[in-house]
Amino acid sequence: MSDPNNYTVGWISAIEIEYTAAQEFLDEEHDQPRRVHQNDENHYTLGKIGKHNVVIAVLPRGDNGVAAAAMAAKDMMHSFPNVRVCLMVGIGGGAPSGKHDIRLGDVVVSVPTFSGKGGNQGGVVQYDYAKTIQERRFHGTKYLNRPPRALLTAVNGLSAKHRRKGNNIDTTINNILQKNRRLQREYGRPAPDSDKLYLSDPVETLGADKVPVPKLIERHERSEMEDNPAIHYGLIASADNFMEDALIRDILAKELDVLCFEMEAAGLMNSFPCLVIRGICDYSDRHWSKGWRGYAAMAAAAYAKALLQAVPVSDVDSMQAIKDGLPPDFFGRAKSLIAPFWGDKKKEAVSVSVIPDPEETQVKDRSKDQPDQKSPIPPTVTKSSVTGDVDPEETQINGRNKDQPLQTSPTQAAVAQSPIMGSAESEETQTKDRSKYQPCQMPLNRTDVAQSLTTGGIDPEETLAKDRGQGHPYEKPPIPPTVAQSPVSRDVDPEEAQANGRSKDQPHRMPLKKPAKPPPAKTGFTSSQSDIEHVYIAVMGVTGAGKSYLISLCTGKNVKVGHNLESCTADVEDVEFMLNDHVCVHLIDTPGFDDTSRSDVEVLQNIAVWLTDSIKHNIKLSGIIYLHRIIDVRMAGSTLRNLSMFKKLCGENAYSSVVLATSMWSQVDEDTGAQREQELIKTKKFWGHMHEKGSRIFRLDQTRESCLKIIKYIISLGSTTLLELQDEIVYQGRQIEDTEAGVQLNQDIIRERKKHQAELLALKTQMQEIAEMAEHDAELQRALKEEYDELKENIRRSDEEQAKLKQDLKDVHERKERELLELKKEMEAERKRYDEDQKRQAEEHEALIQKVLSMGEALERQAQEDTRRAEEDARRVRAWADHHDTPLHLAVQDGKADVVESLLMQGANIEAKDKYGGTPLFDAVRKGNEDMAKLLLDRGADIEAKNKEGRTPLCNAVCNRNMDMTKLLLNRGADIDAEQTSDGWTILHTMVAEGNADTVKFLLDHEANIEAKVDNGCTPFGLAIEKGKENMAKLLLYRGADIDRAQRKNGATSLHVMAEFEKADMVQFLLNHGADIEAKNDEGRTPLGVAILHRKKNWANILLNRGANIEARQRVDCGRILHVMAANGDADMVDFLLDHGADIRAADDENYRPRAYARGGGFKDVEKLLKARGG
Repeated sequence: MSDPNNYTVGWISAIEIEYTAAQEFLDEEHDQPRRVHQNDENHYTLGKIGKHNVVIAVLPRGDNGVAAAAMAAKDMMHSFPNVRVCLMVGIGGGAPSGKHDIRLGDVVVSVPTFSGKGGNQGGVVQYDYAKTIQERRFHGTKYLNRPPRALLTAVNGLSAKHRRKGNNIDTTINNILQKNRRLQREYGRPAPDSDKLYLSDPVETLGADKVPVPKLIERHERSEMEDNPAIHYGLIASADNFMEDALIRDILAKELDVLCFEMEAAGLMNSFPCLVIRGICDYSDRHWSKGWRGYAAMAAAAYAKALLQAVPVSDVDSMQAIKDGLPPDFFGRAKSLIAPFWGDKKKEAVSVSVIPDPEETQVKDRSKDQPDQKSPIPPTVTKSSVTGDVDPEETQINGRNKDQPLQTSPTQAAVAQSPIMGSAESEETQTKDRSKYQPCQMPLNRTDVAQSLTTGGIDPEETLAKDRGQGHPYEKPPIPPTVAQSPVSRDVDPEEAQANGRSKDQPHRMPLKKPAKPPPAKTGFTSSQSDIEHVYIAVMGVTGAGKSYLISLCTGKNVKVGHNLESCTADVEDVEFMLNDHVCVHLIDTPGFDDTSRSDVEVLQNIAVWLTDSIKHNIKLSGIIYLHRIIDVRMAGSTLRNLSMFKKLCGENAYSSVVLATSMWSQVDEDTGAQREQELIKTKKFWGHMHEKGSRIFRLDQTRESCLKIIKYIISLGSTTLLELQDEIVYQGRQIEDTEAGVQLNQDIIRERKKHQAELLALKTQMQEIAEMAEHDAELQRALKEEYDELKENIRRSDEEQAKLKQDLKDVHERKERELLELKKEMEAERKRYDEDQKRQAEEHEALIQKVLSMGEALERQAQEDTRRAEEDARRVRAWADHHDTPLHLAVQDGKADVVESLLMQGANIEAKDKYGGTPLFDAVRKGNEDMAKLLLDRGADIEAKNKEGRTPLCNAVCNRNMDMTKLLLNRGADIDAEQTSDGWTILHTMVAEGNADTVKFLLDHEANIEAKVDNGCTPFGLAIEKGKENMAKLLLYRGADIDRAQRKNGATSLHVMAEFEKADMVQFLLNHGADIEAKNDEGRTPLGVAILHRKKNWANILLNRGANIEARQRVDCGRILHVMAANGDADMVDFLLDHGADIRAADDENYRPRAYARGGGFKDVEKLLKARGG
C-alpha cells in the first residue's frame, strides 16, 4: 500500500471520462493509499509523472459543480496532507472569437489576465449564471487567486518551447491509443467535419414566418505551421450551470476576454493553489454534442503531464503544504458557521420553507386556539423580495392595512389561494403584514459554505443573511401558504360562513360560483352576432415551440413572436379570427411551464383560473393543440416537465381532442426529424399513450395552410371536450392543490426539498468533521506543549551534569598529557626506524606489482585479439556454409572497398553467386551501399544478373524502396522492363500488384513500358483491375494505359475478364471510364456474350442497363447470343434473353433461327420454350 505522505501534486477530475484520460498519462501507477480520511468520498489513483508523485481524484458520480469541487479538494487535503499544488484537469466549453481561434480539441489554460472591464483576474472568474442570463451582461461573484508561481513559471517555459518547436499532444495521444485500443473509439480524434461553429445571432430566414436558421461559420483548415490542437492561455469562467447560450458566450468573451466555460474551478478558491486546464469539447451553445469529450479530456491531460515534467521537484518541495497554508481561524470560522445546525433551541435552526409533505401535514398537531387552521407557514416571497430589490418597510406602507378585506371572485380565490398556486394578489398585497410570519429562510447553499471555508473572505453571519432572501444569486423563492393560512381565509366573516352551511369550526373552503365578470382573456368569450359559431381551441407547449407564431400565422394579427431568451406569452390570451362567414375561431395562447417571466406555480394558476371561468360562461374547448420543437435532440428537463403537466391538465378523456404538432421542420433535415417524430410516437411516456387514446399527429410547416389544416381537423370532430383540470375544480369541487396537475407540481417541489435537505445533512456532517479536527488539533497542541516543557527541563539538568563532567575530564587530561609526552619521545624514535623499513619494502612491492600488471594487460590484449579473429573466422565459415558466400561477398557486405579491390585484382569471380543466386552486386544493393555498387559496376559486374527468383538488382532496389540506388542503376543502363519472374512480370507489374502508387509513378516517370504483358497477356492496367485496385487503375489510365488492350491470349479485354469473374464494382469502373462495351475477343464474343455464357445474370443486367447490344453476333460462324444459348440447351438463359428483348426470330447467315439450333442439339425443352414465346 502507498504512503499518502509521499504525494505532493494533486490532480482533480470531475467526471469519469476525465479520470480515465488522466490515468493513461501516468508514467507509473502505484498501489491504493494505505489510509484515507474516514469521511473522504473521493476515489484516488496514485502514480508518478516525471519525478513528481501525483494523486488523482475523481468526484462521486453525479456530484459536480463548484461546491462538489471544493469538497473534493477538502477531502484530498485531509487524506494527503503534503499536497502542495493542485491541477483541475478536464473538459469545458470554448468561447471562440475573432481574437482567439479556439477549436474543438484545443486546450485552454488559466493564467492571470487584464481587461478593460474586468481589470486584473487571477485566471478563473466565478459568475452568477442566473443574473448573467437574465440581464445579458456579466455578473461576477468571486475569482480564483493566481496559480502558484512554480506552475506559472513552467507554463511560460512550456509556451516558449511550443512556440519554437510546436506541441506533440496529438502524437502523444495517438501513441497511448495504439497501446490501449479499447479507448480508440471514445477517446480518438473525431472527423474534422464534425467541428462546426455557428453564428450566435442567426441572419438567414426562410419563408414568411422569419424562422431563424443557424448559419455555419466557414473556417480555414490549420496549416502545418500551426499547432493542432492549439494551446490558449487566458481567463476561464466558472458557474454551477452548463453554458449553452451562444449570445451570452459572446457577451462574456467580449467583456472579459473569456476563453472557456466550465462548472468546477470556482470551488477551488484562494486557499487552494490551483491551475485549471480544460480541453474544448463544444462551443458553449445549443449545438453541443458528446463526440469530442474523450479527445478533449486526453488533450487536457497530455498538456498537464507536459507541464508537470517542466516543473522542478525542488520548486514543489520548497512550497508550503496546502493544509498548512489555511487561514489561522479556518477551523474556528467553520465551527461558528455550522453552529446553527447544532443548536438545541428552535430559534437556532436554519428553517427551510417549502411545501409540506402531505403525510407530515396530516400528523402535525393543531393549536388549541385555532382548531380549523394548520400551524403557520411563511407567506409567499415575491420576486422583488428574493432579489433584494424592494424595501420591506416600503412594501408594508404601500400595502393595504390589516383590516382591509381582499376583493376577489370566489373562483379566483379558490384557485389563487391554494398551497400550490400562492396568492394571485399584486406584489404589494402579498408583502402585507409580514410581521405575523417569520422571514423566509432557504437552506445554506453548499457552494457558499465551501467557498467561505476556503477563501476566508465570507462571514458566516453574512452568508446566513444572504440565504434569508437578501439577494443570493442561487436562491429560489419559497412556496406560498395554504388556503387556511392565506389572507382570504382570515378575512372571511364567520356569519357568512355559517350562512353557507358551514360551522365556524369547519376549515374554510371557498365555493366555486359563476364569476361576476368575464374571464381574463383579452378578447372575451361572447359575440353579438348570433348566427356566427364560436370555436375555442387552446394552444399549449413549451416556451419557444411556436405557439404565438402559429396564432399570428392563422389570424394575421401582430402577435409577438420571440427570438430571444424571454417568453412572449405573459398571460392567457384569446386571439380570434373569422375562418369563414359563419365560423369564428378563438385561439387561446397559453404560457409554458418553463416561462421566463413567472414560476410554474403562477403559470398553473393562470391557466386554471381561465379554464374554470370559461366553464362558468358555458364555453368549452373544441380541442387542444400541443406544440413540440422537432429540433430538440432529447425529451428531458423543461420539455418533459411541460408534457407531464399537460397530460395531468388534460386527462385521458380529452386525449381524443388533442392534436400533437411538431414545429421548426425547416431547421432539421427530413430523416432526422422523422426519426425523432417516430420516437415521440412509439415511446409511451412521450406521445405513445396519448396517440393510442386518439390524439392526432400533425407537422406544422411555415405556411398558413398547415395551420388551418389542424384547425379544420379539430372543427371536423364536431364535439367539445372537458379537461381533467376543469372537471376536478368545477364539478368535483377540488382545490387546485388536490387536482392531478397540482399534485404533480407538488411532488416535483417535494422532491427538490428532500434533495436540498439531503445536501444540508451531508454539509452538516462535513462541518462536524471539521470542528472535530479543530478540537483534536487543540488537544494535540496542549500535549506538545507539555512535552516541550519537560524536554526543556531535561536539557537544563543535562547542561549542569555536562559542565561537571567537563571539569573532571580536564583534570584527567592534564595528568595523562604529561605521561603521554614522555611516551611520545620514546615512540617517535621507534616509529622513524619503522617508517624507513616500510618505505623500502613498499617501493620494492610496487615495482613488482607494476611488472605483473604490464604482463597481464599484454596477455589480455592478445587474448582479445585472438578471440576477435576466431569469431570473425567462425562467422565467415558459417556464412560460407550457410550462404555459400565468397570472400568477395563478405567484403562487399562489410563495406570494405580496399579488400574488394584487392580480391578483384587477385582474380576473384565478380559474378560468383551465393545460396540464393545473388552476386556481390546484389549484396551492395541490399545494403544500400552506392559507392560499393559503383565500384562493382566499374569493374564489370553484370547489371542484369538474376538471382534464383529471377529478379535483377534493379528489382531488389525498387522493392526495398531505395530510390537513390534505383536511380543509380537506371543511370548505369539497367533494363526497367526486364522480366522478374518466371511468368514474365516486370517491376511495374509487381508494384501495381502491391498498390504502391508513389513507386509506380516513379517507374512511369523513368519510361517503364505501361503496356508490358506477362505470359498470359495481362498488362499492368489489367492486373490492377483484376486485383480490385481502383485508384491504381485510375493512375494508369491517367498516364496513358489502353483501357481496351487485350488482357488474355484469346484477345479478352479487362471488361471480358471482369464479366467472367463477377466483379461488379470493377465492371462499373471500366464502363464509367469509357471501356468499349461491344469489344470482341478472338472468338468474336462481346462482354455481354461472356456473361451470358457463364450464366452471370447480375453482370448481364449491368451491361444491358449500360447499353450492351443483345443482338450482337458472338462468332463468325454462328449467330447471336440467343442462338448460342439455344444451341447450348440453356432454357433459363434463353428465357432471360427473351425477357430482355432478344429477337426470337433472328436468323444467322444460313437463315437458321434459334429454334432450329435447339432442335439440332436435341433440346426439346428449349425448342418448346421458343415455340411458346413465338419462335
